[in-house]
Amino acid sequence: MRKVDGLGFFWGILVGLGIMSLFFLSGWGGYRLVKNEYLSGEDYLSGDDFSLDDTQKAMEEIYSLVSSQYYFTGDVDKTKMARQAIASFVNGLGDPFSSYLPPLQAKELEDNISGDESIEGIGAMLSQTEKGIIIEEVVHSSPAAQVGLMPLDIIVKVNGTGIQDQNVQEVVQLIRGPKGTSVDLTVMRMNDEGGFEIIEKTLIRDTIVIPSVSSKILSGDQGQKIGYIGLSVFASDTDSRLKKEITKLLDENIQGVILDVRGNGGGLLPESVSVVSHFLKQGSSVTKAKYRIYNDDDYKAEGGDMLSHLPLVVITNGYSASASEIIALALRENRCPGSTSLSVQEQGSGSVLGEDCTAVLVGERTFGKGTVQSLQNLQFGGSLKLTVGKWFSPSGISIHELGILPDYIVELNAEEYYGSGNDAQLEKAEELLSQYLTMNR
Repeated sequence: MRKVDGLGFFWGILVGLGIMSLFFLSGWGGYRLVKNEYLSGEDYLSGDDFSLDDTQKAMEEIYSLVSSQYYFTGDVDKTKMARQAIASFVNGLGDPFSSYLPPLQAKELEDNISGDESIEGIGAMLSQTEKGIIIEEVVHSSPAAQVGLMPLDIIVKVNGTGIQDQNVQEVVQLIRGPKGTSVDLTVMRMNDEGGFEIIEKTLIRDTIVIPSVSSKILSGDQGQKIGYIGLSVFASDTDSRLKKEITKLLDENIQGVILDVRGNGGGLLPESVSVVSHFLKQGSSVTKAKYRIYNDDDYKAEGGDMLSHLPLVVITNGYSASASEIIALALRENRCPGSTSLSVQEQGSGSVLGEDCTAVLVGERTFGKGTVQSLQNLQFGGSLKLTVGKWFSPSGISIHELGILPDYIVELNAEEYYGSGNDAQLEKAEELLSQYLTMNR
C-alpha cells in the first residue's frame, strides 16, 4: 500500500510538472509569436509604435484563435467580447469621464438628460460607507417607502445573496429591474438598544420619477419668506421647469433664495447657463470653455434675471459636480467680488452677505470636474462619451480635480440627518439669509 501511495504521489508530481511545463511552453510560445509579429509587453506600453492598423490586426488574430481553438465554445458571447474590447480601447485614455456606452447605458444617459429622471426600480438612493452599502434616501410613495425601508438601513443581501464583496454600482444593478418584477432585500437596522435587527422585504419594482426641479417656502428666524430651490440634474427641460417654480416663489413675495445643488452631478452645459442666468444680470460671464476642435466660447448670462435682486445662498457637497460647479463659481465671482481667489483654498472664507456680496456658498467641497464631454452615437450601436474641452470660471480658474470650497464649511452627519431630520447645511443657509434680511429691513 505504501508503494502504491508513493507511486500515486509520484505520478501526481509528474502530472503537476507536465501541466506546468505545458503552461510555460504555451506562455513562452505565445510571447515569441507576439514578439516576432507584433510587440512585446514592454513595446506595447510604449504606446506610439502600436498603430490603429496593428490593433485591428491583433483583434482579428485573437478573434480567429478564439473561434477556432477556445474549448468552451458554448460560453462565447462574441457581442459581449466586442463591446468589452471597444470599452477597453477607450479606457486606455486614462480619462474617467470618457467611455464607451453600450446601447442600454447610452439610452439611460440620454433619458436622464432629456427631462425628469425616470428609472425602474425601488425608489431608494444608495451610498457606500464604512459600514457597508446603506440606503441614503427613500423616494416618497416608492416601493421602498411602501415596505418601510428607511435611510441608514444597511443592505446585506439581494435575492438571498450576500453583497459584501460588491460595490454600490453593482448592487444598484442587482436591485434595478423592469416594472412589476420583484426583488428580495435583506437589511440591517439599528434598534433602540444600539444593536441591529435583520429585516427581510420583498419589493415590487415600479417606475420612479425624480423631478429635476423642486421648490418650497421656508420661514426665517424673524418670519421672513425664503424660497428654496432644489436642482437634481441639468436636463433639457430644467430651465423651463425652473421658470415656473421661480414664478410661484415670486408670487409668494420671497425675500431671499436658497439654491440646493447637493448630489447634482451636472448635465447639459447650455442648460446650466440658462439656469444660472435667472440669478445674474444679463451679459454677466458664466463660464469660459476651451476646445480642441470647436471654437472657444465665453458663455454669458442670457437675461433671465428673475432673482438677481435677492440675496442667495448656494448649498453644495462632494457630489455637486460639473454644471453644478459652473453655476456655483459663476454666482460667487459675479455676486461676491473679490472671492475669486478663494475657489481652491484650504478653508472657508466666511464671506458675509451684504451690499457687496449677495451670494455665498455653504456645505462641503464640491467634486472637482472641470471638463466638458460630448455624447456621440456610433454606427454599430452605443455611444462614445468623450472629453472634448475644459471649462473655466469667469476669472479663468479651473477647479478640475480640486473642487470648490464653500465660504462656510458645514459637514452633514448622515446618521444625525436621517435619524432626526436635522439638516445642518440647510439650517446654516437659512441662518445666513435671516441675519442678512434682519439687518437690511
